[in-house]
Amino acid sequence: MDPKLLLLILMLGGALVLLALAFSGPAVGKVQARRLAAVMGRHSSAAENQIEARMRKAISTSAQTQNNALASLIPDPEKLTKRLRMTGKKWTLNQYMLACAGITVAVAGFGLLRGWAPLTALFVGTAAGLGLPHKYVSMIIAKRIKKFTQNFPDALELMVRGLRSGLPIAETLSVVSTEVPGPVGEEFRLVNERIKIGKTM
Repeated sequence: MDPKLLLLILMLGGALVLLALAFSGPAVGKVQARRLAAVMGRHSSAAENQIEARMRKAISTSAQTQNNALASLIPDPEKLTKRLRMTGKKWTLNQYMLACAGITVAVAGFGLLRGWAPLTALFVGTAAGLGLPHKYVSMIIAKRIKKFTQNFPDALELMVRGLRSGLPIAETLSVVSTEVPGPVGEEFRLVNERIKIGKTM
């Protein structure tokens, strides 16, 4: 067999494995444990248990973002984490890095198949692996900001009506988070959850 063809097959197989790992969901056991903890926290009669469950959820979320295996390869992981959070998707740094690596391997393998020099294929693959995901994330952020801007006046109007009718601010935020669709509702839901676990207004 031609060595270039064999190398291409191995590189494409590696790219497919990396992409599958990047976008595969969490383990079934972890999902079941998380759901069980959420149900127990919701149906617990004591307010302390509910607050403790919320705090555990917040701590586990922050620990997941800090303990990613590939995060050490990123120069500024906090900035990239913020960008990924701005997309509204549940993407992690590991998934982002695996997608970058998969695109790099796929493009470099395609270049080798087309007869490019190995160094050229490596440079083009690296540029594509770093540039394409960054551009895609930027497009999703811009689209989400546009949706947010369109629906934000409705959220403000709903808040004003709720406060004028005598509703507390926390309940008004909860109403806005359920009534207004899209990114505005999601962001108000996050604000409401953070206030419930002790963040200041």
